[in-house]
Amino acid sequence: MALSVDRYRSGLTEKDPSEISKRFESTAAVKLQKVYRSYRTRRRLADSAVVAEELWYVPLMFLYR
Repeated sequence: MALSVDRYRSGLTEKDPSEISKRFESTAAVKLQKVYRSYRTRRRLADSAVVAEELWYVPLMFLYR
């Protein structure tokens, strides 16, 4: 009984498979967005590290010339 009540409250009833499909697609879209966002963040951090490394060498090269 509790299982059927939980399904009803969450909106996942067996009578409406299109609603389950829509929820699955929405969940998949959110997961894909999160993965892409984390990829984009890692790329930005990597680019920042490269820029910082390049800027670090400028004063050193000036001092050793």
